[in-house]
Amino acid sequence: MSYLLTDRLPDAVSIGGIPFEVETDFRLFVTFERDAFLDEFDPYKTLNCFYKGAIPRDINEAMAGFIAFYKRGSFDPIDSSGKPNYIVSKNKKIPYAFDVDDRRIYSAFRNVYGIDLATEDMHWFVFRSLLDGLCDSDFGSIVGYRVSDLSGLPKEEKKYRQKLQVAYEVKRNGEKELTVEQRDAELIEWAKSMKEKAEGGG
Repeated sequence: MSYLLTDRLPDAVSIGGIPFEVETDFRLFVTFERDAFLDEFDPYKTLNCFYKGAIPRDINEAMAGFIAFYKRGSFDPIDSSGKPNYIVSKNKKIPYAFDVDDRRIYSAFRNVYGIDLATEDMHWFVFRSLLDGLCDSDFGSIVGYRVSDLSGLPKEEKKYRQKLQVAYEVKRNGEKELTVEQRDAELIEWAKSMKEKAEGGG
């Protein structure tokens, strides 16, 4: 895991203990997410763009390295019911889509941050953090959700606030993020299935 406040932004992934220099520009990952959403993902094109030198020989490890880098730039907003916004059911809510909202996202970055995405070189981790800042509650609100006293609230309001507290809860040391691990495993399996589909096996 990388910490934006203290760590140098990574520009390589480790595959079998060997570092591979990678592309970090947000455009590659926006394209990946957009194409995956449209079911047009080309794994070989993505890997060729991601790895600046030779692609790791084990294609599954190469894809896992890409997915891990992509995931470290991801932070889940919550949906309108207060649940973390990732796939949990057929009734999932989608906060944005890069193919539908590209002009809105461009405009929001320009208006809120003063950033021109048409000319800006930006690391994926930075872009995703700023994008989530547009979608998610502001930091002060999130802190308020975590520490608010729910006693005395009407039943429905209390239920809603409890969901927000769970969604934004800070995990203690030793607590396992099982849902995140399951999501990572599912994403890697999904990427493998996309590879098989591209090879004509699915």
